Order: sequence, then C-alpha cells, then structure tokens
Amino acid sequence: MIAGYFIVALGYVGYIFVSTQLGLFLIQIILGLGTAINKPAYVACYSKHLEKKKFVSQWGLWEAKEYIIGAIAALLGGFLVSRFSFELLFVLMAVLSFLSGVVIFIQPRKLI
Repeated sequence: MIAGYFIVALGYVGYIFVSTQLGLFLIQIILGLGTAINKPAYVACYSKHLEKKKFVSQWGLWEAKEYIIGAIAALLGGFLVSRFSFELLFVLMAVLSFLSGVVIFIQPRKLI
C-alpha cells in the first residue's frame, strides 16, 4: 500500500509538468501502476478486519462512502481549479497521497 500511495503521489506531481500527449499517457501509466499496487493490498487489509456476519453490509457501506467522498472531492477539486489552478490541485493530491503512505508506514503492523 505504501509503495502504491507514493507512486500515485509521483504521478500527481507529474501532471504539473505534462506538455504533450505522450507525457500524459506516461503519467496515466504511473497512476495506473500505483493504483494496481495499492488497491489489492488495501482491499485485503480492509477485508481482514470485517465482521463475518456483516461483511456484505460493511463492504456496501464502504463502497457508498467511497463514491460519495469521490463526488465531494470532484466538486472541491473543480472549485479549487476554477478559483486557483490545476497546479494547486495536483500538489494537494500529491501531498494527500504521500501523507497516506506515511501514515500507513508509521502504523504498527498489527493494526494493519
């Protein structure tokens, strides 16, 4: 998970420097790689902590929460871009991804 978050953070920083279509494709590959590393590990960790008789509803709540938060993030991102710049949004996304990796890194392994 940690490597995935760091790779995604690198991809978001890369958006700032994109000037060609090829560059955009390369950044998308980096983001896809980071997500491909992060998501399965995250799902495995989350699944490990679910209650046996409630796992379906707990997964349902997680998915609903993920989509709702994603929608709010899109609205907030649109506001930030219209008010400030894409660069600010990309830096903010990179910082949040990097901090997510750091938080997981410093957690005791028994919690994860």
